[in-house]
Amino acid sequence: MQQKREYNNYYLTIDFISALLAWLLFFTTRKFLIEQEVISTLIYKDIKLLFGIVLIPCFWLLLYYCSNDYYHVLRKNISVILFKTLFQSIVGCFILFFILMLNDKIHSYKDYYILYFIYLGIHYSITLIFRIVLFKYFHYLIKQKKIQLHALVIGDAIACDNLIASEQQQTALYAFKKLILDDNKVINTIDIQNNDSIFFAIPINAINDVNRTIIDALVHNVDVYLRADDINFLTGKFKTDNVLGSDMIAIDSQYLKPYQAMSKRLFDIVISLLSLPFLLFIIFPIISFLIKKDSKGNIFYTQERIGKNGKPFRILKFRTMIENAEATTPMLTANNDDRITTIGKFLRKFRIDELPQLINVFIGDMSLVGPRPERQFYINQIKDQMPHYSLLQKIKPGITSLGMVKFGYANTIASMIQRAKYDLIYLDNISLLLDIKIIFYTINTVIKGKGK
Repeated sequence: MQQKREYNNYYLTIDFISALLAWLLFFTTRKFLIEQEVISTLIYKDIKLLFGIVLIPCFWLLLYYCSNDYYHVLRKNISVILFKTLFQSIVGCFILFFILMLNDKIHSYKDYYILYFIYLGIHYSITLIFRIVLFKYFHYLIKQKKIQLHALVIGDAIACDNLIASEQQQTALYAFKKLILDDNKVINTIDIQNNDSIFFAIPINAINDVNRTIIDALVHNVDVYLRADDINFLTGKFKTDNVLGSDMIAIDSQYLKPYQAMSKRLFDIVISLLSLPFLLFIIFPIISFLIKKDSKGNIFYTQERIGKNGKPFRILKFRTMIENAEATTPMLTANNDDRITTIGKFLRKFRIDELPQLINVFIGDMSLVGPRPERQFYINQIKDQMPHYSLLQKIKPGITSLGMVKFGYANTIASMIQRAKYDLIYLDNISLLLDIKIIFYTINTVIKGKGK
């Protein structure tokens, strides 16, 4: 995994350099053609040039990142580089035109068109040259087997040999290892994390034994490939993607694309920033007073929950139960639970107890919308019956979720599993628009007092 990140950094570096060079060349050309200044050191004292040197390359890297350019960089091909770079250049130059060039000194409006196309031509040409040179260099190293990714092929002996022969005819990218399955052998524990990719050349009678292995691989961001004729057995369980130049089908481990992750995080920050001042200075003091008056104990309640990538964090809530209500073994809330305080029942009914989690959202432990964060004690039990639950840990947990608005609170392992099915649907259809819809559904639920 570290090796793949290193190759990504090469592309980041050459993209930064090419964006900087393109901006310097364009700025000099603009000064000479439009403002008709003599090329001298004086033009390099322009504040726009200094501003551009710092921010322009960062803008382009952000655009490339949102376009998912730094994902699977070793699998790039020339046609994708040509057309994707052109599209990015057109869009990026158009944005920068309105930010930096619209107020430039011009002789006529034709100069705007000239400026735009000059910058587009310069940026595209320089970026493309750098990217193709790096692509060719990587391609040469791959042919020389100086760059190789670790790949594990699982299946019977003949199928593994055929798959490896087929892939090696198309690329020398992988250093293959084989895990041979006998007719009655079931796939149990595999050292997933020491592989970059896993190829399944499994017989049909073993197809039902690979689910847990696939899930484990996806959770650890290991690429998974299946034969096209096997994929029908897994339809609907995983997101798939065609691999150009290969007979294999990829199962996509990237459920949240970079632009989605950035827009989701920005949305979380904006909403939490707008909400927290009002809550901290008006709502929280009132709730704190009522909790203190109702029962002895702390105002807030913290508990360890499991977040993205299995990382634990402390969730923050208003205390709705008597102090030390769960001193030993974890206990789910039951109907008419006598541990819940009088004010706690009100807070739960309208989900006001969840409001402090906006602090978790702001600091990045949680999102506004995402799977319900659970304790490891219950996660282990859920995963025993529902292995796909592990995939929910690929994104941040949320204050609310599709499972919460469609199913509601869960007070048994069985009901948690039922709710998790809705969250898996959310994972496959994740988008900012869906988040907004879920938030409105949640507001409607809060207004009607449907919480427990």
